[in-house]
Order: sequence, then structure tokens, then C-alpha cells
Amino acid sequence: MGRVEGALLTRLSFYLREHVEPIKLPALDGQNYLVYDGECPLCSRYVQMVRLRERLDGLQTISARHPHPVVEVLTQHDLDLNEGIVLIENGLAYYADAAVRRIAMLSGGGSWMNRLNSRVFQSGARARVLYPALKTGRNVLLKLLGRKPIPKSVSRTYD
Repeated sequence: MGRVEGALLTRLSFYLREHVEPIKLPALDGQNYLVYDGECPLCSRYVQMVRLRERLDGLQTISARHPHPVVEVLTQHDLDLNEGIVLIENGLAYYADAAVRRIAMLSGGGSWMNRLNSRVFQSGARARVLYPALKTGRNVLLKLLGRKPIPKSVSRTYD
């Protein structure tokens, strides 16, 4: 095996282990949130499609582009909201591919799109392999629409 192939395999194996365990956020214990890019049409449609409110009591959806204390907590924990969606379930934060997998596990019935989403993303390995393609699609779409990335650090005021 060549040097390039070895480096690719090392990177792939590292990525396949990333973001497996949820992050404990004691400040959000007992609360449910879905944080996503509200200016991304694909992300917004996905959040509408999965119909998580039926499965998680009190779920609040939050656009990462608007000032919100939950967004601040996530950025304090070094979660780059340009890199992934976040599902917070009872104070446990699932990020990027882990979030998509957890959403698939929770939202498996209803429409054919929900059933497809559930079948595809309930597998952790499939979610980790496919998530970068979804993220790339989002980034390309945002560039085409002339939208900027979510600011990493913004002075925020709350209502």
C-alpha cells in the first residue's frame, strides 16, 4: 500500500469513529432542541419532513443563524454549526452524522420519505459515510444562493 492510500485509510478510519457519543450538556438537561441552518432550503425542508415534534415532547427548532442561548452553549462547546446539525435530546447533544442517525431512529414512520430516511440513516456507518456528501451539497447550494456561512462567534442579544 502506498503512502497516499495509507493516509486515506487512516483519515477514513478516523472519520468513522468521530461523533459517535453524544455530548452531555447539563445546562440543557431535560430539554429537546433541533439546531439547523435556517437559511438552507435543504436543511429547512429536512427539519419539516422528519416530524420530530411527534416523538420528542417540547421540541424546539432553532435556526443557528439567529441569536439564541442554545446556539451560544453549542458554540462554547466548540461545535461548528456550519459542519453539522445538532439534535439535543434531554441534554444530550448529537452532532452531524450522529444527529442524522438519531433523527432517523426517532422519526421512522409516516411518509415514504421518513421511512427512506430511517432505513438509510439508522446505520451509523452509512450515516458517517453519507453525511459529508449532504454537507457538501448544502455548502454548494448556499454558495449558489449567495448565502454566507453561519458566523462562528457573534455578539448575541436575546429576546
